[in-house]
Amino acid sequence: MEDLTPPLSPLVGDDQAGIVARATWYASALAELGGSVLVACATPPAGDCGEIDDAALGRLADCWSAVGRATLELGIRTALHVDFLSPLREPANLNRLLELIGPADAGLAVDTAEFTIAGQDPAEIIRRHPGRIWHVQFKDALAVDAAGEYLVPHAQYSVRQRGGDREIPRWFAEPGADGGLVDFTGVMQALIDIGYTGWIVFESDPSPHPATSTLLGGYLMQEQLRPLIAASVVEGHGVTTAKGS
Repeated sequence: MEDLTPPLSPLVGDDQAGIVARATWYASALAELGGSVLVACATPPAGDCGEIDDAALGRLADCWSAVGRATLELGIRTALHVDFLSPLREPANLNRLLELIGPADAGLAVDTAEFTIAGQDPAEIIRRHPGRIWHVQFKDALAVDAAGEYLVPHAQYSVRQRGGDREIPRWFAEPGADGGLVDFTGVMQALIDIGYTGWIVFESDPSPHPATSTLLGGYLMQEQLRPLIAASVVEGHGVTTAKGS
């Protein structure tokens, strides 16, 4: 919607050409800026896109395969971001979609908070799809959507922004925040185990105190995560690079 036109859906076949065109535009900008991965929202919210059956997964695969091939021509890989409102939070749906998409066409952007709120273990996601992890976002989660409110229509506003029936004041927090549910040490170990060498972005969405969030993320990286990386190099594992943003 950044260009003030109606949003396009990867579930609508007629929208595919427009999505490819927009993705190519963003990828060209990324290439000029020295970027390497275009992170794209994989689906609309589950409550707004209807049942995800084999036909719908096929349309998703066709769309993102086309996008990935187009951006790769510019040297940019496409990674699909799965948020906690997405129907892809269901493991069977995500597994099937990645099976339908060529391994070189599109990968997965793992957002630790989104998967945790969806009731999934991000470390398990990483180990389940070792060759498809192309981008990682470190973010903490303060609650889990155990009641399945992601299926509510317009959940982007009623659940994500307004907190749903429980009126969750803040779903997300900076990595390492008090009450955080993400095991970042476990996630980092999973990344080391699969030999991940891409970007890890520290994200705070949204932060009431940006400076504090930055300090907490920095502390986590320096005191807990970098020692894991150093130990993995000594033990002969693949080298993982952690980059803060």
